[in-house]
Amino acid sequence: MNIKKISELTGLSPSTIRYYEDQGLIKPLRKENNYREYTLDDVSLLKSIVVLQYVHFDLSSISYITKSIYADASKSCNDRVNTLFQNKISELVQMIDHYKIIIELLKTVPLTETSQDYHDHKEEIQNEIFSIVDKVFNHIKGDSNE
Repeated sequence: MNIKKISELTGLSPSTIRYYEDQGLIKPLRKENNYREYTLDDVSLLKSIVVLQYVHFDLSSISYITKSIYADASKSCNDRVNTLFQNKISELVQMIDHYKIIIELLKTVPLTETSQDYHDHKEEIQNEIFSIVDKVFNHIKGDSNE
């Protein structure tokens, strides 16, 4: 299939697909006329790249993970991929914890019905908002004195 078709199947722009090729993440076949010929394996690989990026893997890690899919099995490769996944799981769990706290703090933001209500209570509303910002800031920076 051509780049237009694989772009439609993956939702990725042709320039993004070519960028991934330039980075060595995918290696489409080349026809005699030097046009790229993508396969269903390329579709799966691109979808894997999108998912790995969504969970904040960097391109270097994505490259290693995707290349390991096609590599001969080895203990070192398996150990490295497992380490990458375990580290990412820990990072995501921490992010989820942060987001849960942030959501709860955002629910406490004082809202007013009218601009006059805001004007009448502006200073206390601003102080409460800055207090919430401080709590969120301290939480994401790891300060336990929230």
